Amino acid sequence: MMEDIRTLAVAYHQAGNNCAETVVKVCNDSLALHLPDETLRMVSVLGGGVAGSGCLCGALNGACLVLGSLVGRTRRGKTKAEMNQPVREFQKFGANASKRRAVVC
Repeated sequence: MMEDIRTLAVAYHQAGNNCAETVVKVCNDSLALHLPDETLRMVSVLGGGVAGSGCLCGALNGACLVLGSLVGRTRRGKTKAEMNQPVREFQKFGANASKRRAVVC
């Protein structure tokens, strides 16, 4: 399964999608999230560290959006701590995986 996901990610990226788009589209397909086209359009400006500025890794940003779609809230009920915990764990993973120990693009 991981090889299929990797192959899909490569295909999306080679088709011209930026890092954020690639992550969100692969997760959308692989996890059957059924994200609307509007969501995918919003992600298109996050590549290159948010509109090419290099400020925040597009792949990390896209992954955080996916996590938000899974653990976020649409109304009161969940605490910030409940929602933020999985994202913070992923951010630590991303920073540890980077040789620069940073989440900038």
